[in-house]
Amino acid sequence: MARTTAIASTVAAADADVTVGAGESITVWTSQLLEGGESVSVYLTDGASEEVRVSEEEAGTAKVYAKNTCVALNGPAIFRLKKTETAAAVAVYYES
Repeated sequence: MARTTAIASTVAAADADVTVGAGESITVWTSQLLEGGESVSVYLTDGASEEVRVSEEEAGTAKVYAKNTCVALNGPAIFRLKKTETAAAVAVYYES
């Protein structure tokens, strides 16, 4: 299992699409703990402009934030990871 960078380290808000195949899963986390109000939210997308936020009921807890340091996602799907602006530079990683 190799770590992949979804969003390079930055303080700016950013997003990235990650494709997860059928029968596969990934774990998403950040390079450092997030502060209050900072998060990485998860959306289902068609890879273009369509996106639907994944609810906590569908994926356990569907975002990374101060009290939830990682999230597991199951395919098949294209997931859009959306990082809010952060006080310090933060990268978003995933591993399958």
